[in-house]
Amino acid sequence: MTKIKKPVDDALVALAKTNVDTAAKQTAITAVNEAAAKTTEAAKLLPADKELAGAVATFTAKQAQLATELAALQKTATDQTAAHQAAVAKLNESHVPADAAYAALVEAAKPVDAARAKFLTTWNQHKTDAALAGFQKKKLEELQAHVALNTALANAAAAQAAIEPAKGQLAAAMLAVEQQQVEVTKQTAAVAEMDKALVEATKLLDESKTAFTAKQGVVQSVVEAIAKTDAVLAKLPGDAEITLVVAKLKEKHEPLAKEAVTLEQAMAAKDAAAKDVAGKLAALKQTLVAATTEMTTRQQAVTAKTNSVNQTIAAAQTTQAAVASGRVQLAELWTNAAGVRPLKQLSPEQLAWAAMQATGVVEPQRPAADAEIEKTVPKASVANDPAQVKAREFKVAAQIHEVMRGNVAGFTSLYGGSAGQPQDDFFATADQALFVANGGSVIGWAGGGQLVGRLMPLTEPKAVAEEIYLSVLTRRPTDAELAETTQQLTARAAERPAALRDLIWALVTSAEFRFNH
Repeated sequence: MTKIKKPVDDALVALAKTNVDTAAKQTAITAVNEAAAKTTEAAKLLPADKELAGAVATFTAKQAQLATELAALQKTATDQTAAHQAAVAKLNESHVPADAAYAALVEAAKPVDAARAKFLTTWNQHKTDAALAGFQKKKLEELQAHVALNTALANAAAAQAAIEPAKGQLAAAMLAVEQQQVEVTKQTAAVAEMDKALVEATKLLDESKTAFTAKQGVVQSVVEAIAKTDAVLAKLPGDAEITLVVAKLKEKHEPLAKEAVTLEQAMAAKDAAAKDVAGKLAALKQTLVAATTEMTTRQQAVTAKTNSVNQTIAAAQTTQAAVASGRVQLAELWTNAAGVRPLKQLSPEQLAWAAMQATGVVEPQRPAADAEIEKTVPKASVANDPAQVKAREFKVAAQIHEVMRGNVAGFTSLYGGSAGQPQDDFFATADQALFVANGGSVIGWAGGGQLVGRLMPLTEPKAVAEEIYLSVLTRRPTDAELAETTQQLTARAAERPAALRDLIWALVTSAEFRFNH
């Protein structure tokens, strides 16, 4: 087909070239005719001027030459038109079998196209189903992570709630030990005191026994002396001296015997007293043993309660670890799904441009930048070419960037890391604080940008707060933030521009603005 069509294309190219040459020739003839007419008029006015007469002759000859050349080009164009028509006719003749073949191809392609369409439909449905299945899988994983996190939170709350009761039980057990310690100390002191009493009672009993034994020995000696003396008197009856001795001995015996009885009674009383003290001591010792046993039991309870508290705290820590793990897992799922992104500080350049964009100091530079680019790339010259329009917009943005470069440099020097140091690590310095607090740039942007211009006409504090927060932090204010904004605007109604500037400045210099989250 290409070989058959080539003569048509060649004939068309040749005819087009001839038409171009013919048009050029006609343009030249028109110019020569006009020049010849004017020259002829001048020659008529100056018939004696030979140069004008020569020029007329030259133009006349040139007219004849150009007319001949034009006639030749027109004949060539006629011949080429006929050749082109013949080539087209021949090409059209070749179309008949080609059209038939194409019709057969179209007919044969119908089942192929139908199969392809069915395949594409099936394939697209498969991709849709696969994407839906992947989405549902991610949603299921997210739901499972939510359930796991909620379960971990519930377990953590229950474990945390169990700590205080366990500590209360431990405190009660420790108080019981302290109270029992008082009782044990009291019983120990009582036993010691009774021990002393028993020692004293035993000492008195021993002394009484010694006195009684001594007195009993004296009485026995007197009794034996009386018996011996009575025996002598029996052998010497009527002996006055012996009789007197017997009487004296008997007189001595009676008080001694009474004293012995008294000592014996005293000894019996002291013995009873000693036994009573011994009984009381035995009872006190039994009470002390019972108190000591109870003390041991209560100490064991303290140990058990301490272990219980430690186990409860350990369980709470375990559940907290599960909560932390669940939050990390959920955050990863959200991050992978582009739902959230990790907390990261803006680079110095990003921070500078974000501050300028939020306060509205970039857009006012656009007219001047556009005018500068208009000098080399007029807007009208690229209006019909979308690619060129985009390229011109890029040039305008680059011009704005060039104008604002000095502002960015200040941020780079303060917020950028030193040479050789990591450039994405967060750090805060006194110079940064002084720059945003006292430097003219940020405060000037806050008070002189388009944002404060949009805020000035707004009369409702809520509208002001929403415009500021949406422009700077790209979110709406909370109720607390709305209340604080209202309070500031009300308190500083007499200095509204300064109040608006300070509100903008406070948000632009906040940690939330500095971090990408």
